[in-house]
Amino acid sequence: GTAFTNNGTFTANTGTVSFRSNVTTVNLFSGSFTGSNKLNNITYFPSITTAKTINGVVAFDVGGSFTIGPNSCSSDLTTFNLGGATTITNTLTIDAPTDTDCSVTVATGANNITAGIVSLPTSGGTGVNTLNISNATLTLTGTSGTLFANAGTTTFGGTSTVAVTSASGSPTLFSTADTVDNLTINANAAAIINAGANITTGASDTFRIQSGVFNHENRTITPGSSGTLQIDSGATLCLGGTN
Repeated sequence: GTAFTNNGTFTANTGTVSFRSNVTTVNLFSGSFTGSNKLNNITYFPSITTAKTINGVVAFDVGGSFTIGPNSCSSDLTTFNLGGATTITNTLTIDAPTDTDCSVTVATGANNITAGIVSLPTSGGTGVNTLNISNATLTLTGTSGTLFANAGTTTFGGTSTVAVTSASGSPTLFSTADTVDNLTINANAAAIINAGANITTGASDTFRIQSGVFNHENRTITPGSSGTLQIDSGATLCLGGTN
């Protein structure tokens, strides 16, 4: 069934919508949850005893943060499939908060996702937290801290892109070394994006600094065998220091 249907007007204010359904497969949303109907904070903390699939079904916006992960499980996998373009103003956290043996996967399909920060903490047990981006763009908008804090697993499939569009500040891009397909820095001209870790791009993909400053920080940037580095007019690549 569908957990939350809105065919009218939804006003989130400062509240949190918490889902705790334990059914094996659930469709999370139906109707309108974007723009003025956006949610504030969302948590998804069911207790499960078998593998579980959650389908977003429609596009939705979150004015605060979205945290997904079961409270308890029996070494089972929870999979959240996006159903449309998804925007999260603050933080997307993929993690089972109390049971370290639970695995959690968020899969974009071909749906773009925007978040201030993405956090995949280590589970501390046998569980694995995963973000699977396939033929979609992950846009990071945060202005401080680490934009992609990945102690879990990230997979990029098809033609996918990580885009950074920070409006200000000097955030760090990656917490640990990561391999992406295309990477685009399209930040405000005054923003400085620090690499944070070693970065590898796909075989024939592009690392593009479109605007803003990308600070290499003496990290290793490894292009694919036929990869491209593109620095647009007015953008800056800073090697071995700060701008």
